[in-house]
Amino acid sequence: MQRRPDHAQGPGQYPLASPGREWKIRFPSLDLALLPVELVCCLLQCSLRAGILHFSAANQDHAFDRHGSGFLACLPHVVATIADPHFIGQSPHHPTEFEMVRATCDDAHMHVLVAVAFGADHTYRYAVRSVYPIGYATVARRLRKKHLFRVPETAKALPWRQGLIEA
Repeated sequence: MQRRPDHAQGPGQYPLASPGREWKIRFPSLDLALLPVELVCCLLQCSLRAGILHFSAANQDHAFDRHGSGFLACLPHVVATIADPHFIGQSPHHPTEFEMVRATCDDAHMHVLVAVAFGADHTYRYAVRSVYPIGYATVARRLRKKHLFRVPETAKALPWRQGLIEA
């Protein structure tokens, strides 16, 4: 990471909390796609209102810091994972979040996981907490433990999904 003087400020740059005030480029906040509410509610037996998924700059920074190049490899697949997930579930370690998972067409053994908060803000935006790759063995283990559920093929024929996928 390149060190800049304290007076250097530019678009998309912010100081880190570390000594020496290092600077780095920040990811832009993104409103990604509509949450497939009916599908999530059906599989997880919960109640959610319709809303959009929002990936804040801070959450993207966190995901990049934690997962690095894996996060960057997942970015092109995030909207497809939201619009047409292969699996939906909830980790017992994260009771305030749920997960949407999809295999990538690039590598059948790499799956993209999108972690989403259950609560929406006042504008009905659901926060994407993280995005990272997981392997097929992890998906199989979570399916076996009932932490993930396979999205049935019949769900793809539902009228509300037709407009979402074609758009």
